[in-house]
Amino acid sequence: LEVENGAVKVVYYNDESPLPAPTVPKASIVYGIAGMEQNALHFQPLPLPQEREQYLAARRDGWQASHGTMDGFDGERFLAVAERNSAQNGACVLLALLGDTPVGVLQMDWEEDAQDQAGRIPFFYMAPEFRSKGLGVQLLGHAVCTYRAMGRQFLRLRCAPENDRAKQFYLSHGFYKVGEEPGGIGHLDTMEKYIGLEI
Repeated sequence: LEVENGAVKVVYYNDESPLPAPTVPKASIVYGIAGMEQNALHFQPLPLPQEREQYLAARRDGWQASHGTMDGFDGERFLAVAERNSAQNGACVLLALLGDTPVGVLQMDWEEDAQDQAGRIPFFYMAPEFRSKGLGVQLLGHAVCTYRAMGRQFLRLRCAPENDRAKQFYLSHGFYKVGEEPGGIGHLDTMEKYIGLEI
């Protein structure tokens, strides 16, 4: 937790970094944080290509929310990357659930950026009805735990510069812009967060 001017902010939640990295994700554990049990997410692999429509529906909604248009959307390319990530390890493409209700998708690429000691998030998605409810930080926390256990020092992702909502979310959780990458329409901001353990 971080406390500033009497305000308490959850920085890491369900941080399992001291534990060995699981080969398949387990249900999230709630560490006695009062009032948060009913909002604790758990994660399960999203099997691809079997669940391609569920994945593509999330990708389409995320693209529209990010860019305000479907111009440049290439679902087959996104699906191919997700299938490659899933083939790396079943824990790379995860469905986030609140009870039995799907609320988001977390996709990790364990190979891209490994040479920079960074863990890449190619896709970070919350369903519209669950946005701005304080749940997204749990997806970030799961990625931090996963990549810390692998010895990574940074978390890295892309964000559309016109997506103010997502950009503010990432900035508020310690990300900063480190560059730009080509995107489906125009460029995307490359954002990074330090996740190494300071001694």
